Formats: sequence, structure tokens, C-alpha cells
Amino acid sequence: MRSVFPEVHSYRVGIPFFLSSWGFLIASDCSAAEELIPLTHSVDDTAVRRQPHVDEMTRITTPRRMRHVRLEHRLHKASAALPGPARRLVSEMAVQAETADRLKVLDDQIEVFEDICEISNNRLLEYSYYRGEYKLELWIIVVLVLVLELVLILAELMR
Repeated sequence: MRSVFPEVHSYRVGIPFFLSSWGFLIASDCSAAEELIPLTHSVDDTAVRRQPHVDEMTRITTPRRMRHVRLEHRLHKASAALPGPARRLVSEMAVQAETADRLKVLDDQIEVFEDICEISNNRLLEYSYYRGEYKLELWIIVVLVLVLELVLILAELMR
């Protein structure tokens, strides 16, 4: 897990139905999203260099949403292919593990990450377009001034 997520924590919880405690892992890369937060407010020339990193975070986030969607319905309800006692066991395990609550929390985390990536991407792209348009407008002004100067010189020469 640590090779995929920078933050991994373990804990144990007693599961009364099984008369034992189970170990669980929580993995997160919230710190990756938190480092993008400044880009949601203001962007400058140095921030534009982070565009490839923001693009990569966005590419990572989109498949997470798809995996969550695929898993969510499978974890909410036991497969009809299972025999009755196995279905009850799976359902009870889901209740004991608080699967529905955990899926909701996961959905919220993915949504926040998506929002931060989207806003950061938008700010960076808007700034890049602004800088490009600003430079183009400056060149247009310079060319217009030079053309005006040339017209004025020609007008003076023709007098």
C-alpha cells in the first residue's frame, strides 16, 4: 500500500458477529490534493510549471471515480448467485464493516480531489491563455506603432 499511497494507517476493531477483532488499513493521498489548494486561488508564472503535475493528478483521479462506481453497487448488496446463508454472512460483514458509510466517505474524498484538480487545471490554463494573449496584444501594439510611424514618415516625405 505504501508504494501507492503516501499515508497508510492500520487499526483493529472488534467485530461482535465473528467474536474477534479485525485489522483494517486506511490509505490516503490527501496530501497530494492539499498541495494543489494554493493553485485554486491564484496562479503566477512559477505555478504554470506545475501544470504537468496537476495533469497527472487529474489522470489519477478519473479512474478512481470509475473504480468507485464499479465497486459501490457490488459492496452494497451480496451477489444473488450466493446461497442464502452466504448472502446473509456477506450482508452482515458489510454491516459490521460499515461499508455504506465508508463508501460515502470515499465518494466525498474523490469528489473533493476531483474539484481541486479541476479548479487548479482551470486556473492554470486560464493564466496560460491570458499570458499568451497579453504577449500577442503587446506585439500587435508594437506593429501598429511601427506602421503608424511609417505612415507618418511617408506622409512627411510626400509633402
